[in-house]
Amino acid sequence: MARTVGLIPLLGKAGKVPKVLDAAGKAIGGVKILYDIQHDGLDPAKVASTLKLFLSGINIDDKELQSQLTALSAKVSALDEEIALLEAARKSAIGSDWQAKGALWKSPEIMAKYGPEMENFFKGLGLKLNEKAVEYEYKDLKVKVLHPDLRTKAARDAFVRFFEAKLAESKLAKSTLESAVSALKLSSGIKQTAKTFLELLPLIDYADFALWALGSFTEHYVCFDVNTQTKTIRRTTVPNLLVTPTEISNGKKDEPYTFQLKVLHILRKGGRDKLTLSWNFGDGTAGQRDIIATRSPHTESLTHAYSNAGAYGALFQVASVSGRASQVVPVYIELPKNENNYNLNICDVWRAANSGGYGVTEDLWDISVIRPPSGQKAVFDISFDTYFIPDRIFVYYPPGNLVLDTGWRGDPSYEGDPLYPGGIAGPGRGQFDNIFEKGSVDQFKVVVVGPDRDTAWTYSVRCRFVQSSSQPQALGITLEPREVPLDPEALRQFPVLKEGR
Repeated sequence: MARTVGLIPLLGKAGKVPKVLDAAGKAIGGVKILYDIQHDGLDPAKVASTLKLFLSGINIDDKELQSQLTALSAKVSALDEEIALLEAARKSAIGSDWQAKGALWKSPEIMAKYGPEMENFFKGLGLKLNEKAVEYEYKDLKVKVLHPDLRTKAARDAFVRFFEAKLAESKLAKSTLESAVSALKLSSGIKQTAKTFLELLPLIDYADFALWALGSFTEHYVCFDVNTQTKTIRRTTVPNLLVTPTEISNGKKDEPYTFQLKVLHILRKGGRDKLTLSWNFGDGTAGQRDIIATRSPHTESLTHAYSNAGAYGALFQVASVSGRASQVVPVYIELPKNENNYNLNICDVWRAANSGGYGVTEDLWDISVIRPPSGQKAVFDISFDTYFIPDRIFVYYPPGNLVLDTGWRGDPSYEGDPLYPGGIAGPGRGQFDNIFEKGSVDQFKVVVVGPDRDTAWTYSVRCRFVQSSSQPQALGITLEPREVPLDPEALRQFPVLKEGR
């Protein structure tokens, strides 16, 4: 699945905008890019570059785009006016003539526009307010406001703090909107993701920023998962975990291996999310510890050596009060490796690979001649029989991007056997349809793991042409694989094992 995991902290130091702090992870099969964007300094070029990346890909109606851009530009202009007014009000309050009768900081215009907000602000500071509300009128605005005695320096200082907080809030909003406008204008073929981002902007909430800037709140982040395949941006409130290496395929007994863990989507600083890291290496070794993460990304490392040959699933999990994330790393210790190459040159027919057995088998399938007719798309299915002794099948498209993990498939009597970490997922026979849709990449990979020396297995793959409502993405679309009853045609492909298996 081509998925961009984005952490976009929107609330941070006064007057700053998001910038790329760390491009976490690496391109996997050319489709998986992971970002951690930290609100830590003004860097418009990087902001625009990042937004432009998010906004590239899909056509959008020009009139609708122009309408959105016009609305955003109007918001920026309104923020410019507000910033100018707030700066003038602050200047009048810190000047030597702050007590002057007509000073802007205590004028009807300021009181009418910000009165109710200031009243709550002053109460939050614990200031003593006048017992009777004062009525102010400016143009078509008329309000009554409780505020401290305007003749005192304490009142003046409170107004200055309010203006500074509002300035920080307005400048943050302006910088973010300007970055979006700039990225949209610079993109020559503004696409559907642009529309998604534009629809996201109203969700950005600046309300907590002023409170944090005054030290009343701890730093909070707003985090989003950006899925480039489905073209969606989804707000998330749970941590995200990335573990490298993603697989150990040629491991050695008693050799220590280090797993690097990166935690993204940390919502609050100072460890207030109460993160707990737990692990199970799949060989009976497990543990957990609490971690204090002051910012995202947070990194941890764990080292382990396996004393016996076999296939293991190293499970890592990070949990907070808001949720949890986990990742399983396949580990193969001293298992023989077999590699094969196949061609799939026809659709709607099951094509069997060679049967296999003990070890790790990697089959690379060439699908370059598969070209769906106009208005159709090519989707792929797999059927298999692992018989009695369990095996596990992985499918990658493009190679390096996991689209299917069958889990350990075999007889349930093997449940609890340490050779099969995580337990038995289902019977030996099975079929999964809609594993992936073909894009521009002309290969996919099937990996079969058989840790028992006496195991045997077989599988077949099939391409199908189906109606398409949209064109496939450049790298293909990861579908939702679904297990279905075994096709009788697939069943006829499976050889019958002799007794003794």
